[in-house]
Order: sequence, then structure tokens, then C-alpha cells
Amino acid sequence: MKVLCKNEYLHKTIHKLERVAGKNTTLPILTTILLEAKDGVFSLSATNLEVGIVIKIPSKIEKEGVVAIPARLLGGFIQALIGTNDIFLEGKRDAIFIKGGSQSAVIKGFNAQEFPIIPKQRRGQGSIVLPAQEARDAIERVISFVSLNETRPELTGVEMSFDGGYISFAATDSFRLGEARIKVEIKEGEMLGGLKSIIIPASACHELIRLIGPEDKGVTLTIQEKQLFFTLPSTILVSRLIDGKYPDYKQIIPQSTGTTAVMHAEDFLRAIKAAALFTQSSGGEIIMDISEDKGVVGIAAQSQEAGESHAELRAVIHGGAQRVVLNPRYIMDGITAIGAPFIHIGVTAGTAPILFRGGDEEGGEAREGVLYIVMPIKSR
Repeated sequence: MKVLCKNEYLHKTIHKLERVAGKNTTLPILTTILLEAKDGVFSLSATNLEVGIVIKIPSKIEKEGVVAIPARLLGGFIQALIGTNDIFLEGKRDAIFIKGGSQSAVIKGFNAQEFPIIPKQRRGQGSIVLPAQEARDAIERVISFVSLNETRPELTGVEMSFDGGYISFAATDSFRLGEARIKVEIKEGEMLGGLKSIIIPASACHELIRLIGPEDKGVTLTIQEKQLFFTLPSTILVSRLIDGKYPDYKQIIPQSTGTTAVMHAEDFLRAIKAAALFTQSSGGEIIMDISEDKGVVGIAAQSQEAGESHAELRAVIHGGAQRVVLNPRYIMDGITAIGAPFIHIGVTAGTAPILFRGGDEEGGEAREGVLYIVMPIKSR
């Protein structure tokens, strides 16, 4: 293999692949990046057996070939060549010679034949095109709510479902749930050969967030034999789908709430953070009191060791008084994910889920598209 390429493209590509080609002491080949020059295309690939990424970069190919080189060494040396314009790469058996400017190196690698096969997308498969920036934003808003408990594999991913011109991304760990919707121009029944929903592994979601750049307009999603393919210009992300049935979470989203409160999101977040300091652990408790008579939302916490904290926030309130006990970390995560200047809180009496939405003004309507619900620890 002999290839000449720009350092700018090579450095950015290796940086994107290094996270996938992580540390694996049992299978060293998974710590490598596969460099392949074939059919006039120079591509770099990495996989951890769950997620695979293939990126093509512009280059001048003098000789075809393939080598598998440790990602850490390759990335470190290319980083040292920052400022050099052209990079020459020559693969020699299980090693690669690299030259840029006045510097050169030979990096030993592995037998490229041992590199796992990354599934390739076949032509003719059903695909849909998602608006790249909207999809990235939606996934980013919910990804932190996936479950880390492997006993329910379906909750360790993000559900993507199609319903009446919208695609919803949802994630839950059974204690809280986030949903973000984006509008798409897809007719009923056209989504991925009739599939109404899929579960995308969290690892694939994280990588997709990193791969979508500010210049990307669309990302194509294709499903093929329990594998998903996200295709961007010059980049393909491949991942398995998670088997299983995602819970019908829409049944627990409150359709109406007895009490609503609207307030500045930053003020609410600061009060929650302050109260969290006085809880005994990350799973501690804070008390939220909603008082229509006073027009305030009270936030309080106390512990025998630390002391106590109280705050009263001015709010626009409709409905009766409510008092609920909440996990402050869950609330902070949700408010941050919603990312709006005002927060709308909907509370139903009893132990029903509490609904959070964003808003743009104090007396305005809640934003559509993003919601967050959390189960109260208990009500008083």
C-alpha cells in the first residue's frame, strides 16, 4: 500500500476512530485501525464488535493494500505531525512507514486478515433520511437516561419510533424518561420496510453524536438483518440492533395534570443544586412544595449531618397545592436535557409521574417535541 493524503483529513479521521478502537487485552486486533486502499478509495476502519465505523478520506493512491495499526501509536504520531501538510503512508506486511515533513516512523501492526469483518450495506435495502442536526440534538437530549442495568437489555438503548410524520427518540431507566420528537417527511408504512420502532444501542448513539458535524444536512438510516447503518458523506456507522420489546411508555405520560407551575429554568436548577448539597447521597431526597395561594414553588432538603436548605421561587401556578419528594439528580439531568429558558412542571396527585417541558416565556405555552417525566419517591 502506498498513499499520499492531507494531514488535516487523516488526523480528524483517526481522532474519530480512536474511541472505538479502545483497550482490549483479550483481542489486541480490536485496538487497531484498519487502513485500506482499494478500488481507488482510501478508508480507515475501527470496531469493538458492537460498533463499527468506516471513514473514507481524499487521497492519491499509488498502490493498493491493507494494514492494521495500533490506534494509540498511529494517532500519537500523526498528532506530532500537526502543521505538516502532506502525509505519505506505505504499508509493508504488518507494519506501516509514515513520513510527514522532516519526520518519519515505522509502526508495527498486526495481520490485517485478523481484523473483524464490518458488515457492508447491500443495495436495494429500505432507507430513510433523517435531518442530521435535529436527529443529533434529539438523541443528545435523551441518551443520558438509558439504563446501565443489563438485566433489561431493551432499556440500555434508545428507542426510535415512527408515528404520524414524527420520529420519536426515547430513553428510560424505569425511574425517569426523556422523549424528543422530530418532524420527518415520511408517509405511514414507509419507515424501514414497515418497522414501526427499533432500539439503538447507547454506544452507537454516542458515536453518531460525535460523527455528525455542523455541516451535515442529512443522515441516512438503513436496517439490514438486525444491523443498522447510519450513513453520512464519507462515513458509515454500523451497529447491531437490540432485540426485545420496548415498554409502551406513552401510557404513563400524563395527558393532563392537576397542577402546573411555570418558572425560570435557571432559578429552578440553582435551587435544586443547592438543596442537593444537603442530601445524604446521590439518591437523596428533596421536597418540592407548589403553592398556588402564595404563587411560589418551595424547594427544601435536610440531613442530620449537613443541615438544611430552603428556597422559594416565584412561579405562575394553576391548580391545587402539591407536595412531592424527588431525587435531585434526576431533576437536574432532566432540566439540563430540556435546555429551555422556562420550565413547565405538571403534577398529578398521588404517585403519578411528574411531567417537565420547556418554555420560551413565563406566560406562554410549553414547547412541543421534548418532554421529561420522573417518578416521585413519594408524595406527602
